[in-house]
Amino acid sequence: HMRVPPPTDENSHIFASRSLIVRLRASLHLAHWFKRLLATAQQNGIIQSYESAPTGSMPNFPLSLLHPGEMAAELAFRNVDLRTLDPQSQQLMQRVIQLKERFFVVSLQRDEAPKPHVPDMGPLLDGAIAADRSELVG
Repeated sequence: HMRVPPPTDENSHIFASRSLIVRLRASLHLAHWFKRLLATAQQNGIIQSYESAPTGSMPNFPLSLLHPGEMAAELAFRNVDLRTLDPQSQQLMQRVIQLKERFFVVSLQRDEAPKPHVPDMGPLLDGAIAADRSELVG
């Protein structure tokens, strides 16, 4: 289960201490990133499938799975009064409200399914363990 936290949730670790405009843009970006990530994972055989929905009303993702604080944030987001926002925030909030993908349910590969080999393309780098930051950046 994956979820894009509502931008009205000021207590979310993703949005902590950010303005509403930044939280709105982050919600849009995160939703699109989740969708691209899952579509690519499905194409490459890493996951079997995924479903998405704009709200937690999916059969496999009832809101009862959320922590009470997260559930309260979702309910507050549904009840936000757009008229209290400045025009730019209203426009961004409307885009977030219209998102079709905020809640995701991912079906992983079955145990008997062949697993794709994903080579590590990163180069191996020699490095010493540093006792503190000043040693590391030297």
